[in-house]
Amino acid sequence: MTDKIKQVSEAVDRTLRVAEKMFNIDLSNVAVRFDLKGRCAGQAGMCLTETGRDLYMRFNSTMINGDSFDYISNDTVPHEIAHIVGWATGKFRNHGRGWKAACIALGGSGERTHNEEVIYAKGDTYRYTVTGENTVPVSSTVHRKIQRGSVYRSKLGKIHNACKVELIAQSGRRLASPIEVTAASPTQAPVTSLTKRTHISATFTKPAKKSSNAELIRAAIKHAKDAGQDQESVIAYGIAELNMKQTLAKTYTKNNWDKV
Repeated sequence: MTDKIKQVSEAVDRTLRVAEKMFNIDLSNVAVRFDLKGRCAGQAGMCLTETGRDLYMRFNSTMINGDSFDYISNDTVPHEIAHIVGWATGKFRNHGRGWKAACIALGGSGERTHNEEVIYAKGDTYRYTVTGENTVPVSSTVHRKIQRGSVYRSKLGKIHNACKVELIAQSGRRLASPIEVTAASPTQAPVTSLTKRTHISATFTKPAKKSSNAELIRAAIKHAKDAGQDQESVIAYGIAELNMKQTLAKTYTKNNWDKV
């Protein structure tokens, strides 16, 4: 447990004790976890069991350890505990007036959603500008898929490789200034893919139709080496032409690269 997570845990405990006195309820059995992922800062939940109701809260450790520590400590904690109070008292649910009043009484802002920008703990974080100048942060894995043609749909709009994109963090650390990513940028080297026009050419000996994926990858590797292309072009071929997942295409390529 990092120091920041420990401090948030202590803030949760203090606010729970305040809520118990304020609303005359027992919240000693509320479970608290720090395993929430993605763009959500916090989450409160209730599970019905044979013995009654189990109440729990989850918090985003990546955001806590990043730039959102103060926000989660001061606003997300009372936000989620207000939900817990609603379930424990049975007086309100969701984000209605009762919840908002409880949230503000516990020190929160009463806002339903947060505007904190997510920074991923591992790899790089990219910011895509979508419809209406809205921005969406994505991980380096999603970024690579988008640049290869995948389209993602968010509540703010479609995310695709024609959107403006900036590198905003590396290895979990926010950059002092975002770096705009272009085809010539060293942060996003263009991927040379083996299109049908390229890999079915005079220099490419295509294996028999019933060849295994390994044989097809080895043939693609030979073509790539003859054409002076790198492993990324073969990985792109595996994804586009053999319908492989990115991880599998990488494994096939790396395992066979030195065998050709």
